[in-house]
Amino acid sequence: MPPTQSHSWGLHLTSLLPVNVIQAVMAFVGLAIYSRLMSPEAYGEYVLAMTAQLLGQFIVFGWLSAGIPRFTAQCEAEGTNSKLLTTAYALFGLLALVFILATIALFHAPFIPLGYRGLILATLASGILRSAALIGLEAHRSGLRITRYSLFETLQAVISVILGGYLVRRLGGRPEGIFIALGLVNLAIILLDYPWLSKVIKPGDFSRAMAKSLWQYGAPLMLSTLFCFALAYIDRFILAHLSDKEAVGMYGAAISLAERPMMMGFLWVASASSSLGFHTMEHGKEDDVSALMQRALGTLIVLTFPMAVGLTVLAVPISSVLLGAEFHEKVADLLGLVALSAILKGLVNHYLSQFFQLSMRTGLLSLIYAFALALSVAANLLLVPRFGAVGTLSSALIAYGLALLSMAAIARRWFPVRFPWLETLKVLVACSLMYQAVQGLEVTNTPVGLVSGVGFGVGVYALAVLALDIAQWRSRLFKPLFARGQRHA
Repeated sequence: MPPTQSHSWGLHLTSLLPVNVIQAVMAFVGLAIYSRLMSPEAYGEYVLAMTAQLLGQFIVFGWLSAGIPRFTAQCEAEGTNSKLLTTAYALFGLLALVFILATIALFHAPFIPLGYRGLILATLASGILRSAALIGLEAHRSGLRITRYSLFETLQAVISVILGGYLVRRLGGRPEGIFIALGLVNLAIILLDYPWLSKVIKPGDFSRAMAKSLWQYGAPLMLSTLFCFALAYIDRFILAHLSDKEAVGMYGAAISLAERPMMMGFLWVASASSSLGFHTMEHGKEDDVSALMQRALGTLIVLTFPMAVGLTVLAVPISSVLLGAEFHEKVADLLGLVALSAILKGLVNHYLSQFFQLSMRTGLLSLIYAFALALSVAANLLLVPRFGAVGTLSSALIAYGLALLSMAAIARRWFPVRFPWLETLKVLVACSLMYQAVQGLEVTNTPVGLVSGVGFGVGVYALAVLALDIAQWRSRLFKPLFARGQRHA
C-alpha cells in the first residue's frame, strides 16, 4: 500500500486501539450503572428512545456525515478542505432546523403521552449536538488526525457515563438523564474543537459543487444506511408491540452486554480500514485495497470469534456481576445468540459494506439491505409471538446470514479478497480450547470470579494462538529473537 506507508495497517490499527478499548469498557460500566438505577421498564424506554434518536440522525444527517470520510483525503490533497467543512456545517445548520421542526410536530402529536415529552426534548437536543460533533470527528479520523479524534471520543465515552449515572439518579431513575449527559458532553466537544474548526471553516468557501458531490455520494449511502439501521433496530419496536417493555429492556440489556462490546471491535478495525481504504483508492490501486481488506478480515476473525465464545461461556457470571438482579437470569439466556448474531451483523455492516462504499456502488447495497429488512420483519412477525426475544435474535441470524452471503458473492467481483479458511479453522480450534478450559474452571458469579475467568480464557487463547501460529504471531515474536541470538553467536 504505497501511499500509506507512513500510516501502515498495523500502526493505524494500534493508534485507534486505546479509544476503542475505553469505549468498550465504558459500555460495560454504563450498563452496570444504568441497570441498577433504572427498572427494566425504564431501561426499555431508554432503548426505544435511543433507537428513535439514531433513526432520526440517520434520516436527516446520515448522508452528510457519510460524505466526510469519502472526500477528506481528496480535499486535503487538493488543499480544498475548507470548502468541504464549510459546506458540510452550512448544510448541517439547515438540516438541524428540519430535525427540530419535525420533533416539535411529534412533540405536539396527540398520541404522545405528556410524561414522555421531557424524554423527547432531551433526545432531540443530544441528537443534534452529537451530529454536529460527529462532522468534526469524522474529519479528524478520515484526515488521520487520530490523537485529536481519540481524545474527543474518550471524553464522550467516560464523562457521558459518569454524568449520565449521576443525572439518572437525581431524576429518580428516569432515562432523560442519559440524554442530557450526552448532549452536554458533545457540546463540550464542539467547544473544544472550535479553535481548529474556526481556522478551517470560512463562510466564503461554501461550495454548491461540493454540496452536490456530498449529496450524490451520500444520498444513496444514506438510503442503504437507513435500511441498515432499520434492519438493526426495528426488531425492538416489533418486540415492544408483540410483547412488552420489560422484554425490550431485557433484550436491550443483552444487546448492550454482548453486542456493543463486539461492535467496538468491529468499529476499531473498520475505522482503520475505512480511512486507509479511501486514502489508498485516492492514491493507489484496487490491488492495494484488496490487500488492505484481506488483512482487515483476518484481524476481525482473530479478534471477534474468541469474544463471542467468551461471552457465551461466561454468560451467567457476566450478567450476574454487571447487571441488576432483575436482569440476571433472562439476559444470561440470550447472550450466546446475541454474540453469534453480532458476528454476522459486524461482518455485514462494518466490513462487507465497505466494499460497496469504496466502489461507489451504494445503490446496490441499499437493495441488499432492503431485502434483508423485509426478511427480518417477516421472520420477527412469525417468531416473536411464539419465542419472544429468542425469536427476535433468530430473525437477526436469518436476515444477516443471507445478507452476508449476498454481499460476499457480489464484492468478490470488484476486490478479490480470499476467505482465510485455514486461519479460521485454527481460530475455531483455539476458541474450542478456550471454551473447554473456562467451562472446567467453574467460575463463580462474583467480580473476582469473572475477572479470573476472563483472564484465564484470554491466557488459554493466547497460548493457542502462539502454538498454532495464528496470523503468524509466533513467527513474528520469536523470529527476531532467534535472529538476534544467531548474530551474537
